[in-house]
Amino acid sequence: MLPDHLEAIKIAFTTLRPFVSGVIAVSAEDLNLFYNTEDDTRYVHFPNANAAILKPLYQACDPVTTTTDGEEVPDERFVKMGTMDTVDFATSFDLPGSGLLHLLNMKLLSGDGDRVLHAERGELSVFAKDAVVKPHSSTPRGQNFLGTLVLIFPTKHTGGGYVLRFKDQDWVFDPCKAMKDYKKGPSVAYIAVEKGVEQEVEKLRTGYRVALTYNLSQTYPDGLVTPDAPLMQATLATLLDDPTFMSNGGRLAFGLQRQYSLPRAPGKLYFSQFTSLLRGPDADLEETASRLSLFTSLCLWYEVDGDFYDGILCDFIPKDGQEVSDDMTFEQHLVECGGDRVITSPGVRDRANWEEPGEDDEEKVEMEIIWITDVPKRKDVKTTYSVYREEPSWVYGSLCLVMEVGPPDQRKTMNLS
Repeated sequence: MLPDHLEAIKIAFTTLRPFVSGVIAVSAEDLNLFYNTEDDTRYVHFPNANAAILKPLYQACDPVTTTTDGEEVPDERFVKMGTMDTVDFATSFDLPGSGLLHLLNMKLLSGDGDRVLHAERGELSVFAKDAVVKPHSSTPRGQNFLGTLVLIFPTKHTGGGYVLRFKDQDWVFDPCKAMKDYKKGPSVAYIAVEKGVEQEVEKLRTGYRVALTYNLSQTYPDGLVTPDAPLMQATLATLLDDPTFMSNGGRLAFGLQRQYSLPRAPGKLYFSQFTSLLRGPDADLEETASRLSLFTSLCLWYEVDGDFYDGILCDFIPKDGQEVSDDMTFEQHLVECGGDRVITSPGVRDRANWEEPGEDDEEKVEMEIIWITDVPKRKDVKTTYSVYREEPSWVYGSLCLVMEVGPPDQRKTMNLS
């Protein structure tokens, strides 16, 4: 259990929502849709389109399918929902001109640079009465893929709330209510969801829903500070002003809140070679530390069953497929490659029966850290290795951010490491 002053940092870091939702004002010219059928091209204007106009649009869509044993079969997660490929429709909605991308850039991309959020138009989805989308997550589309943006056009329908789940938290966004509550004129509802978030759509009770999906990615390193960063900075700055907080200095460790696709290389790859890898609250945390001149390092955490330590912390991605000497464990191999033996607070395991290693002990601890979040259990990086003449084995490392804090008279560590 963390002390109250550290719990405040954990709350500020872990309660940020992994999605953005709301409505944006549009003009009548933004609400036109053209689509192809087998015989002709048809036109829909929202929000005046009634069921007689929307039903043919639904019928022109293809059912959602998945591949099983090499065959395309209906995807049972998507009930009474059809999709239309990008070549078969066009819309007058001006996403860049709407200002929505700027808002999403502020929320999804963090930092001090000019990273650009790129939105690639995807499929059109049409939901009929009783449509349901069962729990699923966005399919990653490359290393720079961030998530999806869905625009919901104004049609007469009820139900169909978007349910999101992430890290034991859940939220519901009701686009029908959001557009109904907006009284300033025509509007379009939107929800942008980061990758790794479980989503589902509740049953559509009446009418038809028309939604347009964009795939979001980053096209240049660095980004902008989000509105959530100041809260984190204020919380941590208050603690640093307290001379009783970490009176001898030390290290704080944070399990990352978002999931990442990491590049691999034939040899060992140091995280210092990457720039602007983090996003969302993870990038906010890194930016907060930078503004307070606290040195941070991205690391992989390997929990081990050691006699004198809790795990090994590596500021690199180990070489994959390494052959390990038959008189050495993989944990010892990680240390030989530059990893640090670590004990943690709160401890990973009960230390009641632990013995302190001697000065010359090979398992001497190099570092102690305080976990602000729960000790990470994720499987971010899989590393295979083999011992001479044995079948290959593998271990998983969990991504975390380690923040170095100096004693009260020398809190800043950015230029000391």
